[in-house]
Amino acid sequence: MNGDTWYIVFKFIKYTKDALNLKNVCKCTNSGFSLYIKSKEITYPRRTFITQDTCMTCGKPKKNVNAIIYPECYPPRMLYYCDSFSCFSSSLKSFCFSMEQEYSYPFIEDIEKQFYVKRTDGTYSQGRLQDRKVYIKGSNIFCNVMFLDKKQFTKKYPIHNVTPNNFNLHKLVNINDTCVTILKLFWNIWNNDIKKAINTQLDYTPYIL
Repeated sequence: MNGDTWYIVFKFIKYTKDALNLKNVCKCTNSGFSLYIKSKEITYPRRTFITQDTCMTCGKPKKNVNAIIYPECYPPRMLYYCDSFSCFSSSLKSFCFSMEQEYSYPFIEDIEKQFYVKRTDGTYSQGRLQDRKVYIKGSNIFCNVMFLDKKQFTKKYPIHNVTPNNFNLHKLVNINDTCVTILKLFWNIWNNDIKKAINTQLDYTPYIL
């Protein structure tokens, strides 16, 4: 069956866990999953510190409520959704759409928690990620980092962990100057501009989840 046929199948799946298992069977099921996500209405997130027990899509109080938390400053935007695949789909589409509007991509991994940031004058300072996402500008990808005012002329190893309160400077640096790796998650949902920039950055194509 092709992706259009699997799209119809996904309409009859009730729980998110079953849908995610089916999505990973083959390329056609992955395609059908993406078509279903794109067909859903958007659920609008809220900025709150308060834990909720109500799904923001169906509006019903639930015993088990999950959350998508936006990678940003506090209070973060949050999307609460129940175990229904339909509600999860609306939340996921909303999350990806918001990231696209902001030209950012949230699925990353920082292998080393702290690293050296190259300064404008060619020196280095110890720093770390400020945001758990990357920013896309044209074909370039940047990370928002915070770092120490103290400079040094060479990278010195090993790095000793510094508390975040001591990082008092911020800047966008090219992802190549960090230890951040991009993960291709829910890849078919993203728009072509996001995918093109990431494919240009990556010199390999990992397994698409």
